[in-house]
Amino acid sequence: MPVPQENSVLQELRRLSFPTGRGGTDWVIIPGSQKKNFPPVVIPGEGGSVKKIVICDFSPESAGSSGFTENPDIQPQTRNVATLFTQRLAPYRENLLSDQLSQEREEAFIRTNERAHGGFFEDVRNLNPDGYFIGVGVGNALSVLVNCFSEDNWPKGVVLIDRSPRVIAFGKMLINQLAHRVYPNYFANSFLRTERQFRGRIQRVIDQEADDVLKQKLEKITEEEWHEAWEIIDNQCLSPSWYEQTGHPHIFGEEEIIDPLAQILVNFPFLRKLALAGNIAIVHADFTDPGLIQVIRSLPHFKDTTPVIYMSGIVDHTTDYGQNPQNASAMDPLRMYEVGEEPPIFIEDTAATDYYFRMTRTLPSYT
Repeated sequence: MPVPQENSVLQELRRLSFPTGRGGTDWVIIPGSQKKNFPPVVIPGEGGSVKKIVICDFSPESAGSSGFTENPDIQPQTRNVATLFTQRLAPYRENLLSDQLSQEREEAFIRTNERAHGGFFEDVRNLNPDGYFIGVGVGNALSVLVNCFSEDNWPKGVVLIDRSPRVIAFGKMLINQLAHRVYPNYFANSFLRTERQFRGRIQRVIDQEADDVLKQKLEKITEEEWHEAWEIIDNQCLSPSWYEQTGHPHIFGEEEIIDPLAQILVNFPFLRKLALAGNIAIVHADFTDPGLIQVIRSLPHFKDTTPVIYMSGIVDHTTDYGQNPQNASAMDPLRMYEVGEEPPIFIEDTAATDYYFRMTRTLPSYT
């Protein structure tokens, strides 16, 4: 765990910190030129607890209190993919399998226990993905997205899918915040500081939801269930307890556990531009639904580019961690992604692999 040794360094970090009021954890955006993907620095607090998680701003030139600049000339090559996708999905909407998840399955809020071996994402990038990014949930999906694509290689569009209405509402709130915060430090300091703020933003998402089916499901969620969602996010994603549990509050630490929130801050300009361009669709559906996959494959240039299909650990949930292997046939519709000029890049993990990612060009056989 890297800890600054120089008192002057600690003093400077504290001077530059932007307190969040969240259990003693401050996100710090350091002005100045820094190496990209510089790991977060841990400043121990009293009694050995985590005091600050420090994320660096990598802009070559930074000025003012923001400590951040971005190049407006670098923009996504496509726009409004989310709107186009929603329009094409509409005729199939009522037939999609989108029941709320069972209580046994963890919902994909902004957290993960997934890991990546050193060099994994470099191997993915070496395959030159140039198509769409299709992912499960809004937890680690954004981490995988920013490590497969970049401002030098924009995805054609992003489609994030989940069966849980709570996850969908959270995802839409997150994308709204990305689009409306100019600087990463503003985003970090305003992102979910209190449960009241969280509930207010979720309610605005519900009020503005155009999908009647999803809106009805969201309106049926009780205050107790929203409180439960807040506790998951607050206690395990954004507070020191999460980092103390893992022991490695790094982007990729010794245990190689991925930190989604750190990834969002580190890659803020890239994600913000995707959000502003309307290129991130958040979809309430079953990831393996054939009708959904058919609509995704109908998107412009899907069949003549190389997409990344991030499946997370859905095979574990589908087969009850191998106890019901006959259920693996539910994964078969994902083979529809293999029909194209270029084979897709599938990324998944399972409990059997200790949640380390593996990459394949064809859907693995689960039977």
